[in-house]
This record gives sequence, C-alpha cells and structure tokens, in this order.
Amino acid sequence: MIERIHKRKVKMKNIRVAKRYALAMFNSAKEMNILDTVRTDIALIEKYMHVSHEFRAVMHSPIIQAWRKKGILKELLEKDVHGFTLSFMELLCDKGREDLHTEIFNQFTELYNVHNRLLPIVVTSAVALTDSAKATLENNIQTKTAMKPIASYKIDSDLKGGLTVLVGDTLLDNSVRSQLDRLYHSLQSGL
Repeated sequence: MIERIHKRKVKMKNIRVAKRYALAMFNSAKEMNILDTVRTDIALIEKYMHVSHEFRAVMHSPIIQAWRKKGILKELLEKDVHGFTLSFMELLCDKGREDLHTEIFNQFTELYNVHNRLLPIVVTSAVALTDSAKATLENNIQTKTAMKPIASYKIDSDLKGGLTVLVGDTLLDNSVRSQLDRLYHSLQSGL
C-alpha cells in the first residue's frame, strides 16, 4: 500500500514537472511562431520512439550518459526536426528529464489543442460510418463546442448499433448496447 502511494506521488510530481517543461516549450515555440512545426516534430519523435525499441531504450536508460544520448538525438533527428525541437530534447538530456518526454509531449499537445481550439475525439460505432455521417457528426460537435473536432474512428460490433463519442474523459454513449442495459436495469429495479 505504501509503495503504491509512493508511486502515485512520484507520478504526480512527474506530471507537474512535465507541465512546466511543456509550458516553457509551448511559450518559446509560440514566441518564435513555430508551434505547428514543433507539433509536427513531436509527432515524428513519438513515431520514432514507438517504432524503434532501441531508441526508446536508450532514451530511458539511466546508464547511458547525457552526452551520448544527445549525440544519438543529433544523428537521428538533426535533418528531420527544427533546431528548436532538437535543442529542447538535448536540454531534457542535460537535465536528466529525457524519460519524461512522453508526458511533456502530451502536455504540449494539450496546450496546442487549446490554443488552436482543437478537440480530439474518439468515435466508436457498430459499423463503419459513411463520409457524410462523419461530416454531420463533426459539424454537430463543432457547433456545440465551438471547437474543431479531430476525430479518430473505431468499429466495435459489440455495440449492436449506434455509437459512442469519447471527448476527453467524458463518454457520450448512444449505443444500442447501452440502451438495452438501461432497459434491463430499469426492469430489474421494477421487479
């Protein structure tokens, strides 16, 4: 129990640190008018981390020295990312915070989305939606939220029909499965 509390405190501390680094990165990129470039760079670095187990292992290793990590970053990223992004990654190595890059990038993305009035959503439906249904759904969400939805679509045949929309940590559930569950529970409570 005590170990779990300690891990939670460490994670909370890491999130606070990540928010500070992300805010500094965001404000600097905004001043330099390179927000979109940095956002693209972040996506590329995350792709490298996802694809290359070796790169991810090097960046998370406490044994490998900062100067070696910086050399690897420079060799791998110099031609593909803006100098500001590379310098930021090198700074993380210098400060021993390179293992927090994912949390920092997530926080940066949240700041970027708020700044650009973007709303990431996940739409899950029982069958593939037509392009016109997707457009209608996205237009309705944009009208209600005054933000541009960035939608990703999934198919889950267990829904039986209808769809669910995940917006942040809020789930809007209009699936047949959910309606049947509510009907079942209302019938159970009536007996």
